[in-house]
Amino acid sequence: MLAGLLVAPLVPLPPPLLAWLSPRAFMLASAALPGWPERVPFDDLRQTLDLQPARLALALQLPPAGAWRPLALVPHGSLLTLSIGVAYALIAAALARYPWSDGGDRAVAGLLSCLIAVGFFEALYGLLQVASGHTRIYWFECPRPGCMGTYVNKDHYAGLLEMIFPITLARTATWYVALRRAAAALRQRSGSARARVFLDLHSAALGRLICAAAIALLMLVALAVSGSRSAFAATVGALLALLPFVPATQRPQRWVRAGGAAAVAVLVVLWLSFPQLSGRLSKGDALRPLMAGDTLAMARDFPLLGVGAGNFASTFPYYRERSVALWEFGVSNAHCDYLEWLAEVGVAAALLSLLLLVGLGRRVLRALRSAQSWTPQAVNRWGLAVGVMALLLHSLTDFNLHVPANAVVFALMTGALIRLTRPATAAIVTPSMSESQQATEGQAGARPWAVASRRLIAGVAVPLCVVWAAFTWRQWQAAAAYHRIYPDLRLRSLITAAAEPAGGESLRLTQRAAALAPEVPQFQVGLGEQLVARALDESTSDSEAAGLLDAAIVAYIRSLWAAPLQPRALLGLVAAAEPIYEPNPGSEPGVLYDLVGRAAALAPHEAGLQLTVAEWYLDRWDSIPEMRRAEARSRVEAALSVAEMGAELQSQLSSVKAKCRHTAGDVRGC
Repeated sequence: MLAGLLVAPLVPLPPPLLAWLSPRAFMLASAALPGWPERVPFDDLRQTLDLQPARLALALQLPPAGAWRPLALVPHGSLLTLSIGVAYALIAAALARYPWSDGGDRAVAGLLSCLIAVGFFEALYGLLQVASGHTRIYWFECPRPGCMGTYVNKDHYAGLLEMIFPITLARTATWYVALRRAAAALRQRSGSARARVFLDLHSAALGRLICAAAIALLMLVALAVSGSRSAFAATVGALLALLPFVPATQRPQRWVRAGGAAAVAVLVVLWLSFPQLSGRLSKGDALRPLMAGDTLAMARDFPLLGVGAGNFASTFPYYRERSVALWEFGVSNAHCDYLEWLAEVGVAAALLSLLLLVGLGRRVLRALRSAQSWTPQAVNRWGLAVGVMALLLHSLTDFNLHVPANAVVFALMTGALIRLTRPATAAIVTPSMSESQQATEGQAGARPWAVASRRLIAGVAVPLCVVWAAFTWRQWQAAAAYHRIYPDLRLRSLITAAAEPAGGESLRLTQRAAALAPEVPQFQVGLGEQLVARALDESTSDSEAAGLLDAAIVAYIRSLWAAPLQPRALLGLVAAAEPIYEPNPGSEPGVLYDLVGRAAALAPHEAGLQLTVAEWYLDRWDSIPEMRRAEARSRVEAALSVAEMGAELQSQLSSVKAKCRHTAGDVRGC
């Protein structure tokens, strides 16, 4: 049922049904697509351009009047997000359900050892960066001062360590118990006190205990140096919440719990002794509550099925009212995974997700309560539970589950936790049985309907995987071509400079990306930018420039149909259509002013966009028709009334004010 609710927003619907199911989605699509659904989208623009037969061939690629639209505002973003989510779910399911002959205990132990090694490397590397003062990531220059380890964001770095730290504590406890048992056995065999001490110090368990304890201490220090308040609170909260469920030992349980509470208290005191953390704890955080209020406003407008999985970043600028004064940059996530999920998928899917999470929690608690001895499996189960709970608590104030590295580690730990909390099977497979005997016993004990259902699932899954692989390969080729022009890597290599395509190679690559994946809006926007730049080049003939501008208009319209809430794409469409008006001074370019006004209305609280709109009006101030003068004045005055912000926006504001004083001195705010 949850899968159906997540996929339902991708189904195209007729406009009346779309308006009934999600009035806000219908309103936003209508605002961004002038003319739809009664007429062809952007019909006024296409009629004004007086499309010739060559242009009509391009127009046939555009959606018709009354075209159906899905509930998801950006269907491609939802499809991509759901695909990534399915990949994470498959990772967890493979680890939880794979039929290992020994029950998977060795596989889980090996996985935990690998995760501890990753945590050790990240902690050591991060501390070396802090100690040396160089925040480079390998041979790449970090784009911001908050880099630590291999992470650009210290909070996400701490999110990884907070998951692995409890596992390392569990491994330390395992080796401590093994050391005590080995020491007890050695004392019974040796009569000399000196021999007992010698054998204890040289036992393998002692060395492993020291290594595990040292790694845990290293992670503890790295967590404190990261200065992440959320990671500190999440780790302490998870340890205290699951402290009563520590596996039973020979000592009274109350003494174990008291000792654990004392250890957590010492841990907190040690953490607070680091100025990186204590200094941040003394500061408030006004941004996250305001951002949560904006996200809740979005969720209220899309209660049924949400804006679509993965569509938060494209929709949030329309609702960003409270938090814009404190954060001038773009917002891609809500800094609360639960609120973001609620806004993206709606109330019903969010409640089902919560029920699944509660069911997993009950299963884990039952398994923790049933542990009767301090076995490696029981201790690993407790460590995994603490790590998973720590990240879930951290997700209240951050978006670690949207960071691929942390999401993969979380999926692995969740799968391992599900395997270690599985109920005991009725049948016991003895090591002496051969694989054929085990398969025969399993088939004999399986019910016919279960065997048939497994075969059906396998028969359906194989062709789906083939189709999905072909789709993924096409998307990968398109992304590879596009990112050669528009790199998505924020890290700049200090060894090799990025090679920029020369001449017409940029246009060819963007055309290839847009042809391979026409449903991706950013590819269409990139194609429109390249076509406009080529058309405005002095070496381009007039006839060739006209064809390029026509193709750019089509690319921008296709991009806006795929993702309506793109105010900058609307401005790009205006830039592509405006040169066609220049040879026709008698035409009334009212449609261009309408598109600029729609772009400003789609992101009313984005100061950078409002300044860009104001600059567009000021560049044409003397030629603005009288009927548009009042609208232009209000847009410019609204943009100039923005509060003081960062250096980049302040520079743009100063430039717009200077231009305003030169062209429209009577406007308030110049």
